Amino acid sequence: MPYPHEELVRAWLDGKTIQFRENADIWLDMDGPDVATKMPHFYRSGTEYRVKPVTIRYRVALMTYGSVQRTYSVDSLEREQRAANDPTFVRWISDWTEVTL
Repeated sequence: MPYPHEELVRAWLDGKTIQFRENADIWLDMDGPDVATKMPHFYRSGTEYRVKPVTIRYRVALMTYGSVQRTYSVDSLEREQRAANDPTFVRWISDWTEVTL
């Protein structure tokens, strides 16, 4: 019989953040293998576990390169500012969007 949390253990060893919750709406982060002093326990009942979701935030601009128009996405306020000041910038074609993976 395989260990029920094998995928979580492997993800934890690969450096992904594992979260847990016990009868609450709040997910808490486990210490990663870089700072943990021992392997975490994964109990079978009463506790839920997951790999922490990753949220990507982006915005899309329309840029013109000669006679060709292309889209350009930015993922930070710094890149947003650089894109808006670029001479090829036409306009923003989206608001900031968040996607959770």
